[in-house]
Amino acid sequence: MMHVRDFVVDIETCHASEKFICAAQFKILRDVIPKNFKDPVKIASAQEKIEAKYEAGKKRIRDKSACLNAAPIGCIGMAADDRLLNFSILKFSDADLEVLSGQGIEPFTFQDEKSMMQSFVDFVNDGSSEYSRIAGFNSFKFDFPKIRLACRRNDVRLPEILKPVCHQNQIDLMRDFIREYNCEDAHRLMISLHTVCDEFGIEYKKTLTGAEIPGAIHEGKPGQHLTVALDCTSDVIETYKALLKIRG
Repeated sequence: MMHVRDFVVDIETCHASEKFICAAQFKILRDVIPKNFKDPVKIASAQEKIEAKYEAGKKRIRDKSACLNAAPIGCIGMAADDRLLNFSILKFSDADLEVLSGQGIEPFTFQDEKSMMQSFVDFVNDGSSEYSRIAGFNSFKFDFPKIRLACRRNDVRLPEILKPVCHQNQIDLMRDFIREYNCEDAHRLMISLHTVCDEFGIEYKKTLTGAEIPGAIHEGKPGQHLTVALDCTSDVIETYKALLKIRG
């Protein structure tokens, strides 16, 4: 395999298991009724508000459980110079695989996260050199830490390029855009890939929102896993185009 100059990655995560959702919910602290409340009606009203706030907090954790540290990775989309790849634990039909191949995507499917992460790491290590770069969008806060965690919990060695000591080879294009190109609302800490694509005149394609993807992976209805993989690849392509605009 020739050395790859640019790896661009995007990941999609599954919902965390019930065990970890419950553990996260357990950490929510209930408010307490002020001691100076004496009226039973006020006390009952305050208690009702406290319980409503607590239940809303639990629901937020459940709805966003794919962002918990323990949430497994469902697929990793990657551009490696002129190749598009998808490493996943998703289930594809033969027709789905034909669609992916027709879109120029090389699908690699696995039974579990560990074998997926090992294959991903082997591919990256085999193709990288000291001059390679790995890039993503919001990658410093999400994609890269999630990949590191997935490797560690599965006893898979980190890819060399993603080790903390190789930070000079790691790129977060969201951070680059905010720091170097954003003069409107320059104080913002977050910005969407869609917004960046609009600013650079890059066509943005997306079928599912980020919030919908974990549910689609979980439901696994016909065509849903294919949609997830195609959306992941679209994000990779658009991130690669942004990389060329920002650091080409």
